Formats: sequence, C-alpha cells, structure tokens
Amino acid sequence: MLIAIEGIHGAGKSELIKKIQKYYNGKIPVIITNWNSYETIHPLLYKYRIKDHMNDKYTYFLMQLADFAFRYYSIIESAIGDSQVLVVADRYVRTGWVRGIVRGINEEYVKSAYSFAKEPDVEILLDVDINISICRRRPTSDNIWKIGMGVFSSKTQFSELEYRKYLTISRNLYLKYAIENHSLIAKDHLPLDLWKALCQEINHKLLF
Repeated sequence: MLIAIEGIHGAGKSELIKKIQKYYNGKIPVIITNWNSYETIHPLLYKYRIKDHMNDKYTYFLMQLADFAFRYYSIIESAIGDSQVLVVADRYVRTGWVRGIVRGINEEYVKSAYSFAKEPDVEILLDVDINISICRRRPTSDNIWKIGMGVFSSKTQFSELEYRKYLTISRNLYLKYAIENHSLIAKDHLPLDLWKALCQEINHKLLF
C-alpha cells in the first residue's frame, strides 16, 4: 500500500509520517521514502544548487525527476507489490508536478514525465498558511530563501520575496491538484476523524 503525503515546506509532513510509523511499529513493515533522497543524486542536487549552478529550470527538473525515478524503481515499486508492506512517501508525484510547473515548465510535459509512477492508494495534502511555514522553517535554517532562488528571476541572491512567491504558487497548485484528484485535505494537521479514516483504510488494504 502506498500513502503519499504532500504539502509545502513546514506543513507538518514529517510529524504525520512519524505518527504513522509509530502507530504501525511492530504490526507491519513501514518503508519511508523522502523527496530528493536517492543516495547518488541528492548530493549533486545539493552541491550545484548551493553553488548557483542549478538555475536552469530544465536541469533542476530533470535531476529531481531522476531522483524520483531511481527511488521509485529501486524502493517503491517492489514494496507496493507486497500486500503486507506500507510505503509512506514524504512527497510524491504531485510534488514533482508542482516543482516543475512553478518553474515555468509546461504542465502537460511535467505530468507526462511522471506518468510512469503508480497513483497512491491514499494521498494527503497538509495545507498550511505560508507565514506559518516560514516561521517553522526559520529556526532550522539561516538560508531558507535559497529554495525559491532563481525561480522567478536570474538573481542568485537569497530573497524572502521570491521564497514567499514560490510558496504561494506552490500552495495553490497543491490545492488545485488535491481537489482534482480527490485527495484528503487537512489544515496544518490531520484531525482525529481523518486519522481514524486513514487507519481504517490502511487496515483494510493490508488485510488486517
């Protein structure tokens, strides 16, 4: 079974994943896969973004796509074929769409590029106001603005204005796709009724 948890930075994705992992610990195998985490590609993404060599939108998009594809074929695809394994993706296809489209890449092209991936059994969007997102990110990073760097201009300086614009457009795109794909949408955290519904769905799918 595959659960995808989507949302902008600071939406609470990590906390929800920890909750799922803790709840099912010892009951079923739980595999967590994180965005931009494939061992050979992630260091390159980080290295070239920091050195300002990743401002070309297609280069950055294709490297993120490659990271996703390697994780999908080496981790996700085989795991979701096992009826007794729960795979939780910290961001999945919808994030690939959002990251590409916010950089100005054609929507049809972006969706086609990610079309090889199976749709998740459950998709959850954690929606959070961008000001809350920024407040949550600030204490952990002095350079959080680098995430939106170069998306809307050729400048390589970190810019709070660009980051806010990046978050706003990303949030709107996430909401659009969540509505279109009938995803679960929670404001900031998963309320008790949705948590119970999620657990029931997991239990049903994994043959409890």
